[in-house]
Amino acid sequence: TKSQNQSFKFQNMWTLDPQFLPIVAKCWNKELTGTRMHNLITNLKSLKKPLKDLIELDSLMWRIELTSRKCV
Repeated sequence: TKSQNQSFKFQNMWTLDPQFLPIVAKCWNKELTGTRMHNLITNLKSLKKPLKDLIELDSLMWRIELTSRKCV
């Protein structure tokens, strides 16, 4: 089973997705109070789920495309 506290690893391929920058902008452009380090950590944590969802969606789309090519 996967741990709930798995470490987060940035994937360079995310930068190739057209949705990447809008996701980052949405998560990063929030008004935060606190120290700079606290705000950095908060911003990075807020990116974790949207970026993981992005890779899952990309993976799903890739599998659909691969399957459709096999059916032709």
